[in-house]
Amino acid sequence: MTDAPHFQLAVDYAKSVVDDKGLHELTRLGCRRFLDDLESDKFDFRPALPEFCIELMTGLFSFSQGERMNGKPLRGVPFELMPWHLYCTYAICGFYWAGTDLRRFTEADIFAPRKTVKTTWAEALQTCLALWYRKSGSKAKTVAGSLKQGMEGFDWLVYNFTQLGLVEDGNPEGKLQLLNSSLGHSIKGEIWGGSISLETLAFKPELFDAFNANLVHLDELELYKDSRPYTRLKDGMKAYSNKLILCTFTAGDDGTGFAAQHHDYMAKILRGTVTGLDADKTFVFMSEAERDVDGSVD
Repeated sequence: MTDAPHFQLAVDYAKSVVDDKGLHELTRLGCRRFLDDLESDKFDFRPALPEFCIELMTGLFSFSQGERMNGKPLRGVPFELMPWHLYCTYAICGFYWAGTDLRRFTEADIFAPRKTVKTTWAEALQTCLALWYRKSGSKAKTVAGSLKQGMEGFDWLVYNFTQLGLVEDGNPEGKLQLLNSSLGHSIKGEIWGGSISLETLAFKPELFDAFNANLVHLDELELYKDSRPYTRLKDGMKAYSNKLILCTFTAGDDGTGFAAQHHDYMAKILRGTVTGLDADKTFVFMSEAERDVDGSVD
């Protein structure tokens, strides 16, 4: 694909994972699924949206904090995608139901270790998708296990939108409206012939019945006490066809809670024990260490 400079990088990553017998079975199964689906006549694969997202993420956004392994500061450095970020972006955004303009995946579940830039990448991807679907009146909601955690991604967006000159103190005319106070946390307004609304919500599942959204990011799923945020915000997406609920999480302390159950469901999709339309609509990326028979990890 000459018009898709990152496509081969995603394919090469998937092939390298499949061939690496030292990686976890579930990581390899996810990449095997991607490669098999590229050959399936059930789906069309179109690179325009993943390329749009990758170009925006790496061309417009910057790190707001952090250091490289050698101690060099990252603040202000253009955002970089690790190979697994690029692969997930391509897989989530590239598949369409054959002969339609409907994206295949309406849910993406990402299970990966701590401090692998899950939250920032997910917020960046959600923002890019909001801009792509701006003519549908994009509404994106982010919920984490606590508002403080949710603000990690929102503060990063504010930093970047401010650096780009898209928001400004006092909300002058011609800029997107920024609300960042005890009254709420959102960036919204008209842009590029459409509109977007990016909002970070406090963890109050009892209020989520009232929301509409085409994009939802559920962060730190391992901190959720039950499935209410997932089910209620997912129900709030019914007004849109090209929607995405994006779940990012890692191993938690509750081996029987919602996140653990969701982890097991993801594994069943990859192993082929759960099939059907819902499975076909769910992208799964799982990166974890192999476990011993007793469940322990070396």
